[in-house]
Amino acid sequence: MMKRFAIVLVLIWAALPLFSQQEKEVKSFLQEVCTELEKVQNNGVSDMIITEKYCSTRYKALYNESWRMERQVLKECVFHCMGGIWTRISDYFDSVKYSVSEVQRTDNPKKETYRARLLLQFHCDSYTTSDWSIPLDLLVEAKNGTWRISDFLFDKDGSDTEMMEESVVSCANNSFTSYFSPKETILNAETKKIITQDITQIFKTIEKAYNQGNMNPYVFIRKYCSPTFTNFYKEVIYWETKLGTPTLDYDIWTRSSDCKQISYQVSDISFTAEGKALAKISLSRTAQNGSKSSQSVQIELIPNNGKWLIDNFIDLPAKTGAQSFSDRAFFTEALKNNIELWLTSLQ
Repeated sequence: MMKRFAIVLVLIWAALPLFSQQEKEVKSFLQEVCTELEKVQNNGVSDMIITEKYCSTRYKALYNESWRMERQVLKECVFHCMGGIWTRISDYFDSVKYSVSEVQRTDNPKKETYRARLLLQFHCDSYTTSDWSIPLDLLVEAKNGTWRISDFLFDKDGSDTEMMEESVVSCANNSFTSYFSPKETILNAETKKIITQDITQIFKTIEKAYNQGNMNPYVFIRKYCSPTFTNFYKEVIYWETKLGTPTLDYDIWTRSSDCKQISYQVSDISFTAEGKALAKISLSRTAQNGSKSSQSVQIELIPNNGKWLIDNFIDLPAKTGAQSFSDRAFFTEALKNNIELWLTSLQ
């Protein structure tokens, strides 16, 4: 019995220096980060180089993607409204000092992770109270033998990565709603005539370009579709390229992946209660092998700065009771799946 107890004591004693050494390594790593941060912050250099150098691959991927979406998709600041990730303030300051105040191992059974606190001491010459300080809590873990910052913590239960995941996913779910003012819409015979002329001209232009072999789908999407639909399309293509997983197996304008010649016939212009316009397009195709096919497509249009722009394509079913196919619905599902796949790959 005494022998077993002695063995246990030896094992515990052997483990203690290792644990202490790892804490020292984390503290040393963070002191290096603090030194680099002071050089960057106090010389007016972008702190993105610190993020790139000292943060984990997963954190950097989420940070870069949420930043891209804020600028290109949402067109507004959401995650970054609090200031930089290394200062957490939007106030002006003349200089800042960083120091490591705490390092403690977490109880995460899956990863060897340490929770640490940096103390930020700000100075501003123009403030009455020129100096103030805030704590910055973060997580550090080892990856392939190298310490990296894996997350920043705030409040009681929140973290940067959780906020960024939510921000990225919300773009796919909520950011592609078209907004327009019903005041722009004058629903009368003259408006219907204008829409019919505009849509007819649009599809005649596309038909001519396609049949002459000069078709670039995105050029006409950008020219004739609403800003939100255009952004939607761009986002689908972006994630296709990023993940290498094709989503769009059809041309937006031909509703096919194999088309040599095409013709359109516009009919049945109507209005919705919300002020949108609906147009029915009879689409005829000739494939590369000479086979012919046709289908009906409903186009949704909205007014935008005096023009009526396409906001959605809906393939109408050939049989009564069959389900229609909406580009917007398809894009939404594709984006959701691709983003979920990407988030899983970051684990």
